[in-house]
Amino acid sequence: MKSFRIIISLLLFSLIFLSNGCGNNTENVDNITASTSVNKSNTSRYKKDNIKIIKYEGKDPILKYFDVVYSNCKLEFKVKYDEPLKKTDFKYEVSDKKIFDVKSIDIENHAFADDTVSVKITGYNVGKAYFVLKSADNRVRSKKIKIRVRKVQNIDIKGKSKRKIKLNKAYKLTTFAYPEKINKSELSIKSSNKSIVKIKKVKFKNEFISTKIFITVVGVKPGKATVTVKSNKDVIKDKIKFTVYKPKHPVKLKSNDVYITRSGIKYHSYGCKFLKKSRKVTLAYAKSIHLEPCKICKPPK
Repeated sequence: MKSFRIIISLLLFSLIFLSNGCGNNTENVDNITASTSVNKSNTSRYKKDNIKIIKYEGKDPILKYFDVVYSNCKLEFKVKYDEPLKKTDFKYEVSDKKIFDVKSIDIENHAFADDTVSVKITGYNVGKAYFVLKSADNRVRSKKIKIRVRKVQNIDIKGKSKRKIKLNKAYKLTTFAYPEKINKSELSIKSSNKSIVKIKKVKFKNEFISTKIFITVVGVKPGKATVTVKSNKDVIKDKIKFTVYKPKHPVKLKSNDVYITRSGIKYHSYGCKFLKKSRKVTLAYAKSIHLEPCKICKPPK
């Protein structure tokens, strides 16, 4: 009996001990979970030093340098951050400001994509320097972007150096300027006499190794004038001479002269849109072969 009581007491004691132990373990697990959630919330907060400058756009991977030609040029950076960014969140570094410097920095905030930082730079002198975009606290930096400022190397107006254009007619010129990324501020396009040849429209298109320029001129009155395309900072130019002429009026027809075609059933006045291959005849002859007058040009009856 004594041994049986001892066994029962030991079992009861062990049960009480285990129950107390389990209760303590549950409380500890809950505490760990709570503390872990607090740590997660703390670590999930973004700080300014977590700004990620991903890349910049515009540089051709084949070229060693990002080339600009004095004029304004834009570099675009993709920036990753969970809050809208401001201009004050960034600063920059230029190794030699005598060669180029930053004109402006603009931020484009996107709701469902990376923000865009657009940096406009202006070249001042021919040479090489590098650019770095940085966060305001200097903890995040982009890679060094090598920038080479070049001058206009060549200007070439395609076609003959002398051309004739009709009075009041527009004529399109195609010009190539080297290198690429040249804009209107780099070149001057002028007519030696605006009262004879007027420059109506200029359009620039940046290509891989050159800049294509489309120039539309109009002949204002008969005479001669020269159109010159010249770089502003360098003595590089090309020119073309225009002669504006007034087309001769057709010979005045007699009142009884009309035009007929081979297969047509009507006769026409000079200049009718239905005339392609035609010949001039008298009105009496047209009537004798039973042709009717055209209702569009309304020749004599």
